[in-house]
This record gives sequence, structure tokens and C-alpha cells, in this order.
Amino acid sequence: MSVAIITGTTSGLGRKYVDALINECPEIDEIWMIARRADRLQAIAEHTPQMRFYNLPLDLSEAESFKKLTKTLADKQPKVSALINNAGINFTGDIKDMPASQIQTMINLNITGSTLMIKTCLPYMQPHSFILQVASVSSFVANPHQTVYSATKSYEASFANGLRHELAPKGINVCLAYPGNMETEMNHKLLNAKKKTVINLLPYLNTEKFAHKTIQMAKKGRASYTMLPFYKAFRVVAKLVPHAFLVRFTRI
Repeated sequence: MSVAIITGTTSGLGRKYVDALINECPEIDEIWMIARRADRLQAIAEHTPQMRFYNLPLDLSEAESFKKLTKTLADKQPKVSALINNAGINFTGDIKDMPASQIQTMINLNITGSTLMIKTCLPYMQPHSFILQVASVSSFVANPHQTVYSATKSYEASFANGLRHELAPKGINVCLAYPGNMETEMNHKLLNAKKKTVINLLPYLNTEKFAHKTIQMAKKGRASYTMLPFYKAFRVVAKLVPHAFLVRFTRI
């Protein structure tokens, strides 16, 4: 049985990945959806009767979730053809003002969770399968007032780039997705938390199109995908201009 696994499935980009996978990967027999909210997982499954789903209501910021996932994989022995490592969280604020619990949650989910997700699924992946790691344009340059978040996304990008070379001999592609501004629950919370922000000025992605394009790129063996000329240019500039200068423009 060919399985695709999506984390952070119940809202935003993760939700769009469900429909995109069905369209772009007709060879998939079943989608495993991982997110904290069981009721939303069930609602997605009921809304999409043309696909078989297996719901895993797990919080990937908690170590116990990986024990449950490891057991489920061992019991079911699926062939994981696609892993979309999308789950992530962002809290905004200066380090001195941010609750330690928020810092720990970002590190637990964005770094530890995303890494262990890949580690746990790898034994069930075969040649021609792919891992799509959702990072962020925030990984290009450090973001003051989003210091922890941008650092965790830089980790994801670095980890995925190295892993791509480790897994190339096995025929497993690792593709990095670099989303920018999107209409998501997380983004709305950030905007509500701080009225004046650079986020308001950045171009918004078509989330549905981004989901489709990143899957297409991953299947083609591409290393990464960035959407819109603005973000593509920002990525190039971040490689050429000293970050000590650019960081002045990434404040929010």
C-alpha cells in the first residue's frame, strides 16, 4: 500500500496539501494525516470521500507522539511514497519578553519534531519516494523579534540540504519548500498580535498553487522551490549581501 504522510494537516498550507496530493499523486492509496485536532482530521476525511485516510491526532512537539507513530508504522508496515513535513509554529516577540514555554514549543516542533518525523518514516521509504520539507523565507536572513522562529527554519533548511545528499544514493529526493506570506491561521494570529508589521507589506502567495507546485518539484527531483519574483530575488540577495546589513530590513 502506497501511503503519503502530511503533518500539520488541519489548516493553512497543510490542508491545501491534501487536495494537491490527490491531484498530483494518483498512485497514492492512502493519506495519513497528522495534527493535534482529531475533529478537524475527521472533517477533512468526511469531506474527501474519494481518498482513503488514516488519522493520527498527534502533537509532534511531544516525545510521546513519536512512540505512538513508531508503533503504528511497525504494525501497518506501509510503503511511504511521500512525506510532507509541514507542521510548524511561530510566536513573535523579543526573547526577553517571550514565555519560555513558547520558545520551547517552537524548538520542540520546528526542530526536534521535524527531524524525528523524517527519522521515524525513513525505514518505510523506497526509491522514487520524496520528502517535502516546508521551511520559510524567514530562513534566508535572521528576523529580529522572530529570532527563534527564523533560526528554527534555518535549521530545517540546513538539515534538509544535508539530508538530500545522504539520501540521493537511495533514490529518495528531499525538496525544500520556502513559503512566504500566506493566508493562514498562524499568520492571522501574528498580525493580530502586532498591528504594524512588515508582514503587511509582503506579497501573499496563492497557497493552493504553492502546494501543487512544491509537490510537482519534489516529484521531479528538484532541491527547492520558492514562489513569486519578490521572494526569489530575496533569496538571491540573501546569498550575496552580508546578513549584518540585511537584518535591518527583516525586522517586524
